[in-house]
Order: sequence, then C-alpha cells, then structure tokens
Amino acid sequence: MIVPAAPTGVTLEVISATQLRVMFGSPSDNGGDTITKYMIEWSTSSDFANAESSTHDYLAGGSPFFKNIEGLSTGVYYYVRVRAMNSQGYGISQSSTPSSLNPHQKPSPPTNVRLGVTSDSMLTIGWSPPLSDGGDSIAKYRIEWDTNPRFVSASNPPNKGYVDLGPSSRSYTVDLLSPEKSYYLRVYAINSAGSSQAQMSDPSWAFPRVQIPGAPYSLVCYPGDSTG
Repeated sequence: MIVPAAPTGVTLEVISATQLRVMFGSPSDNGGDTITKYMIEWSTSSDFANAESSTHDYLAGGSPFFKNIEGLSTGVYYYVRVRAMNSQGYGISQSSTPSSLNPHQKPSPPTNVRLGVTSDSMLTIGWSPPLSDGGDSIAKYRIEWDTNPRFVSASNPPNKGYVDLGPSSRSYTVDLLSPEKSYYLRVYAINSAGSSQAQMSDPSWAFPRVQIPGAPYSLVCYPGDSTG
C-alpha cells in the first residue's frame, strides 16, 4: 500500500462575500487502501505560506464532495488545494480550478447620479462609482431610460432602452429623444456577482428642450486698422 493519488475534479466557486466552496472527487488511485478523509488548504499566497486547513471526513455519500470555506476577507484572493488520506498518510495535493478566487457580492448602487438636459433631443446622465464594489472590480455600468417611471412602458427605441458602458465611464448622453416628452433614467453597477440595485437620477426625470446659450466667458478687444 502507498499514499493515494491526488483528488480529481477540484473546482472552486464563490458562495458569498466571505465564503468559497471547493468541490472535488476521489483520486484515480487510492493507493490500495480506503480513503479516510481529505484535507482542504487555503492561503492568500500561491506557495501556501501560512495556509489554513480543514478536513472533510464524511464520505458515505460518495463523491463529488463539497466543503465551504468560511470567514474569509471580502475581495481577497485565496488559493485552494486538496489532498486525500489513507492509512499510509496524505497523498500529493491538487490545486483548484481556477487556482484562486476572491469572495465577493454584488456592488452597491452608483452614487451622485445626475441628470441634465443637453438639447431638444438629448439628455445626459452622470454618476460616480459605488461606495462598495462588493469585493470585485466593477465590470460595467448599465444606463436605462424609459418614458414610464416604473420602466415598464411599451415604448420603442429610442424612447426606451439601455446601454452598457465600461468601468471607467462616468457619463452618457442619450440622443434621438422626442422633444417635450418626459424620460426617466437610472444606472446600475455590475461586477462578476451580478448587478447592483438601480439608482435613479436626480432629478428622476427630465424632458429634452432647446437650451439657451450661456453668456460669453470673456471678451478681448484688439486694436486694428481701418481704411476708407
């Protein structure tokens, strides 16, 4: 008899802002002896320095086996690996796929969402990042507009629609709108866990209209020549 081979099918997924779940199967070779338990190790370092560990010894149900790793720090990446044990000891470890993940949740809504009139066919919305990204990078922002405050109208584009923008975006101008028609706008922040709650603009609605030009910023006069 020898120690068992590495566990198979070791996968890692996010459960919550403080939890990861590792799933794994039995080794392809048990070393000629019954597997009695598994050790799950996790660390913030790929070399598993200062690793923490836990064992899983309820094997009656057969593989695949699951183990929730709890009490983790939101947004921090953890590396995970698993090894099997028989009467000869622990075998070699198998790292998870992916090799690391960060516990996270959906972000909070964008902040400072402002709505302004740009022209008789355009409205411009601006926003700031959410107070919390949920422990994961913001992947995109979604801007939605509608002629109904509940966003359930039967209007066709361009009077109703949405657009997804990159994470560095901070404003967007909706164009081809109808003059004197009221529009409601809202913004979502999205990470890999999903979408935040919507944040309505301030004011919550506006209608496109012709804008009066502002006063000149400065006037400078220069002497010149006149003839005739």
